[in-house]
Order: sequence, then C-alpha cells, then structure tokens
Amino acid sequence: MSFSLSLSASAMPAQAAAPETAPVAATVQHPVFKHAVEFSGMLGKQVVHVFLRPKKDEIDGLEGYYILNSGSKTPAKRILLAGELAGDRISLEESQDGTEVSGQWDAELKGGQLTGNWLSADGNTSLDFVLKLRSPRPARQVTAK
Repeated sequence: MSFSLSLSASAMPAQAAAPETAPVAATVQHPVFKHAVEFSGMLGKQVVHVFLRPKKDEIDGLEGYYILNSGSKTPAKRILLAGELAGDRISLEESQDGTEVSGQWDAELKGGQLTGNWLSADGNTSLDFVLKLRSPRPARQVTAK
C-alpha cells in the first residue's frame, strides 16, 4: 500500500480540530465511518486522539491524523493517516512528513472500540492500542490547501 493523502499537515491548524465533515461521496460502507469520527484512548502508555474520515472517491478508504498527548507545553504534532477498511478490520499507514511511511496501524472495530497494534516502519517497536469512539458528531471543517 502506498501512502496517499489529500490533506497536508500544514493545512491543518495546531488545535485539535477534527477532519472535515462537509459532504463527501459516501464511499465507506461501515456505518461508523460514513462521517468524520474521533477516537481516543491509549497507544502503549500514551494518550492518543485519532481523527478519521472517508477518503473522497476511494471505496472503503480512510484518511485523517492522530495526536499524541505529550504532556508538555510544546504543541502536539499531527501525524497523518491513510488506509482502508475491510469489514470491521482497519489498516492504516502513518506519515510524519506526508510522504514516507513511519508506522502501520492494524485494528478491529467492535462496539465503538478500536483495538489493535501499531508497528514502527523499521519493525523494531510494537505497541498495543485501545481507542473508544468519541464522536460520530459533526466536527469543525478543515480546509485542505
């Protein structure tokens, strides 16, 4: 899977705004992902917030980003996500620069909860995660440049 994302990291403000919720061609078959959604929970021992939305014009494609709570005064960095949904299984690649893959997320969605494993691009670090669905609600609009 190659990394392809229509959003640029610089196009998203540093606040925890969710992905755009403007009408998108309904390309994702799973009801949870018909609109932009937010999940939050733990990635290893760190608090993480994941924002996903249907990818335009790609059947069962997802895109978005995640933010790790660093607990420091420095702004949290957005790490881009892109991937696909097959039934209740989700496979996402992440990229810190929008080009190179920096990690892989493999998850299963059950009852509003994503559980799975994150693997670094070099395969040396593996972390389990448990994320709960926080919002199928409309979120603030983010405009890609």
